[in-house]
Amino acid sequence: LAVVVLYFPRLWPFTTDARHKYQRPEVWQLWFKILVATLPAMVLGLLLDDWLDAHLYNYITVAAMLILYGVFFILIENRHRRPTVRRMDQLTYRHALIIGCWQVLAMIPGTSRSGATIVGGLLLGLARPVAAEFTFFLAIPVMAGASGLKLVKFLADGGTFTGGEVAALALGICFFVKPELFASILPFILGLYLIFDGVVKLQAAIDIKKEGYQKWGILLLLAVLMIALGVVILLNPFQSAQALITFIGICMLLDGVINLWNAFVVWQHLRVLKKAASAAIDTIAAAVDAANGNAPADVVVDAVSTADAPAEEPTAEQPVEENTPNE
Repeated sequence: LAVVVLYFPRLWPFTTDARHKYQRPEVWQLWFKILVATLPAMVLGLLLDDWLDAHLYNYITVAAMLILYGVFFILIENRHRRPTVRRMDQLTYRHALIIGCWQVLAMIPGTSRSGATIVGGLLLGLARPVAAEFTFFLAIPVMAGASGLKLVKFLADGGTFTGGEVAALALGICFFVKPELFASILPFILGLYLIFDGVVKLQAAIDIKKEGYQKWGILLLLAVLMIALGVVILLNPFQSAQALITFIGICMLLDGVINLWNAFVVWQHLRVLKKAASAAIDTIAAAVDAANGNAPADVVVDAVSTADAPAEEPTAEQPVEENTPNE
């Protein structure tokens, strides 16, 4: 997405110039070269994607490939070879196909796609800017195809999207197509988010006050500030932008500090509980050993329970036996 936005003027094949029939032939040639470079990864990706994930997706392969490509980059950087392709229009279809074959190596886990294609481009004599830019252009169909393949497999296996995920996807597409829409409603989204986050923190402050924590007032103050800021943004979204952004940064900083403090408090309580559980286990074990070191623990516990139980009084159906002298 970043490549599309950054290089859009160079990648858009249409123009307002009627002399070329409102098209840019050099851009179409670039797209055809990108398509040729995409073919090897597209074909082998469909055939070997599952096999590679099953057999090569492990830490040994990832570590080995990272080391290997690091060595490749060091060796190539030390080569003093003058590049033969200094402009994008000098890139041939042969170059594109070979770079596409290098891109196939990125299917191996631990291999950087851009690293593999840049290495291949440099070995072919491409200048560094040309190799890097063609790698960026090549990412557009490859990433889109890989994401589409994963999506198809996910849906084929019975996967579903939640309503929030569908809404987030639709919102992202709308913002990409209409960025001015994003700029106009962003303050309202930010205001609603701050109000919602403030309400959540307010409830958290009330909960930790009930538990007896002493620092609940700080969280309460942050909650009130975030709710107030959200209301201000909703009522006056397009003024005092710099002050609002500064205030948001301060609130987010305080939010992070409080979250770290809460994590530290929880960790301390877990340590106390762990020590208490360990002490209780040691006490029980010592009591069992003192009662009968050779008897099993369950027998000793039954004996202790029997000894502690109150003695049963005789009933009418159970007469008391008296010792009588022998006749």
